[in-house]
Parts: sequence; C-alpha cells; structure tokens
Amino acid sequence: MWRLKVAEGVNDSYMYSTNNFVGRQIWEFDPNHGTPEECAANEDGGWGFHIKGHSTMFCTALSYICIRLLGEGPDGGLNGACTKARKWILDHGSVIAIPSWGKTWLSVRHISQTN
Repeated sequence: MWRLKVAEGVNDSYMYSTNNFVGRQIWEFDPNHGTPEECAANEDGGWGFHIKGHSTMFCTALSYICIRLLGEGPDGGLNGACTKARKWILDHGSVIAIPSWGKTWLSVRHISQTN
C-alpha cells in the first residue's frame, strides 16, 4: 500500500537543503502496510476517492489503468481486481462517463499499450 512518508532530516553529501529536508513529503510503497480491506477495491469492484468512499467511474478507471501500467494482466491484481474493476466500469456505462481529464489518462494507457 502507498503511504505518505515525511522526512525527519538527513545529511546527504550529494544533495543540499537548508533544513536537511525536514518535512519533505514523498510517497513510499510498503507491501506490508495496511489491512487487506484497505489495499483491495470496494466490494462492488470499484474504487472511490478515498478508502471509505463509494465507487466512481473516475477512480475505478484510473485505478484499473494504474494496475495495468504496473504490469498486471487484464485479469490480474489482488483477488481478480482487474476483472472486477472492468465489470464495474462496463456495468456503469463504460468510461464514456469519465471526466475529460480522466480521458487524458486513458490516452496514456492506450499509447503505452501500442508501443
């Protein structure tokens, strides 16, 4: 699961900072962080804007795209997440319902798939 990591300060001879990077925020992937409920999609197969949020086309489509870009196959992901997400997307009118900025990310997926 991805989590936000806040730096407490570090000395690095190759990088310069006036405050030793105190407070710098980065996202870090920790496969052992979080419960299975926090890592998996909603029960309906979609994703929301946050862990307890209801499923939306935007979040489900982007999550599906990210999983695929990270190397999972069309039926991959934890507990068949890609299959369930694709079913949720199709059951809710397909990605036609996604906002315009979501369509940009769909284009990125298409370009990466054709190259």
